[in-house]
Amino acid sequence: MAPWLASMSTKILNAKAFAFNTVQLKHTVGHPEILNNDMVELLIKRELTRGTGTLDVELLKELDAAMINLIGTQGDFKTVSIYNTMGGIAGRIATCIFVGKELCSSLEFLASTVRFTESICATAIVLHFFPDFMRPYVTTSGFSSV
Repeated sequence: MAPWLASMSTKILNAKAFAFNTVQLKHTVGHPEILNNDMVELLIKRELTRGTGTLDVELLKELDAAMINLIGTQGDFKTVSIYNTMGGIAGRIATCIFVGKELCSSLEFLASTVRFTESICATAIVLHFFPDFMRPYVTTSGFSSV
């Protein structure tokens, strides 16, 4: 199977195009130029992945802090919504990676990033119910809050 996958054209097996289509970035993010900007891919490959292996300790600390903050400590556990809790944890860790440690504990910043992500996902789900030619009109009709 590996040789077959390796022989496939990048037009057929294109993870970037698949991800952009799934989230409907052309219509949800508000910056359609992101689709054609090679700097985004270059930034991810050169800058963001370069230090990933060095972030292990920081990410574990942030995960621990997020779990304590959102769920509680042993003997002091809270009943929580798993959806909201996981969104908060993922938002906090992503902030640590992409923005830096200083904003990880800002509840206002984290709430806005989680709302932004949820809005993109909700809009993308709805957009998939419409044919391609209608999608720009759906997002500009006030449905999308992004």
